[in-house]
Amino acid sequence: MILPVRSLLSPGRYTRALLTSAVFADPSVGIGSLPLAPEETQAERELLKSLPEFQEAAQVLLGQGGDEARLLPNCKRAEKALPMLQRTVEICRSAMGFQSVYLQAALRHLVATLFMKGDVAEARRVMQERGDVMQWPVAEHERMLRLLLRANLPKEAQAWCQKDETVPLKWILYELIGTELRGGAEQLANAVEDPLFVQAVETLREKKDVVLKHEEASHLKASEVQLGREIPYLLAQYASLSVASTRALERDPKTPPTDAQLVSLNQAEALYKEALAWVEKTAAEDDKDALLASGPNAPFGAWVETNLGELLLRKNQPEEAMEWLGKAMSTLQAERSGVGGSALAMTRVLGQIARGCHSMGQAVTSEGLFVTVVESFEREAKLSASDRVEFARVLRSYGDLLTNWEKREAGAAKRYAQAERVEKEIAEMCKANQSAAALHPVFYLPL
Repeated sequence: MILPVRSLLSPGRYTRALLTSAVFADPSVGIGSLPLAPEETQAERELLKSLPEFQEAAQVLLGQGGDEARLLPNCKRAEKALPMLQRTVEICRSAMGFQSVYLQAALRHLVATLFMKGDVAEARRVMQERGDVMQWPVAEHERMLRLLLRANLPKEAQAWCQKDETVPLKWILYELIGTELRGGAEQLANAVEDPLFVQAVETLREKKDVVLKHEEASHLKASEVQLGREIPYLLAQYASLSVASTRALERDPKTPPTDAQLVSLNQAEALYKEALAWVEKTAAEDDKDALLASGPNAPFGAWVETNLGELLLRKNQPEEAMEWLGKAMSTLQAERSGVGGSALAMTRVLGQIARGCHSMGQAVTSEGLFVTVVESFEREAKLSASDRVEFARVLRSYGDLLTNWEKREAGAAKRYAQAERVEKEIAEMCKANQSAAALHPVFYLPL
């Protein structure tokens, strides 16, 4: 039973509920996001209504409060929100007890914010406390596993990869991402070429029929069945594994894709589009716009659209690529929560659009976008593994643009040198973490 949090706080602490509750304590969990108990969402809503510290943290993290707040780098948002979230945790722990659902909600936001700041060690410690409080249900095992994969700690992640019999393909997926981090694309290629990988994708397709039949036989819609929500996520992640296994999107290669890379790009394109089509189909059944604007599936939709854009640029199809990237940008602009797989999701989209403009001969527009993207990365005090990968690729693409521009050779050399420094940082991180590769941005692992 959840007690109203107001009864545990002094009257002077009451404040009016914020608009943030619509996106910060939303019971609708987007595709790819981990499920939450209704009690936790309700407790979070109570905290937003009654606890000023939690309200202020939500405002900061969502970039609310004018242009200055909206333009604040993610590291600064995290630094500003952390004291308020830590105070929220203290209040929940002391006033409501160690097993409180309010404490669970506060700890979840503290984990995500610590990771945004780049403090992985503290994020792991807080995640351990959340798991202990909740007695480690499967979803929290998965949350810790995602945290470790995003921190590029594949050996530690392996210990948390406990299979769930209801959706075993999901855990195979995590194992394969770990394989790529531990052994690089070569080891992943062996796994992807295995007939069992192909069978896994076919099994996912068969599960669609199972979900639709279940929908006919019950009052639940396909989008409300957990398996129905897992299908598009897993299809898209398997698409990303296929691309990663052939290094089809490494850096910004100037040579055309090899035959093997082209096969993986075509496979991934089909799977990404299939995942989006399923979401659109099930959302339409609910009389909702599929991936658009403020819907809970917006971060997932924008991520898939961005991957499609990048993939099509690699296939030298810039017109179609720009269509998908335009959709991704519109989705992220309308999405208010900003809690997708990467805190720099919009920056990644703009970087791909800059590359598209370059390939279409729009050099001036391309440079303007590259400048914006590079500045966004440079404002961050600490970048995650996948954000560093993206930053290095952007710098090389910017260097390529300047190389083809008369009297801009010095600028190109500067960007290439900067890219080499970032790549050296990535190599040092991988060595320290005993990993062979950094997590690629094509993977989607929201916390």
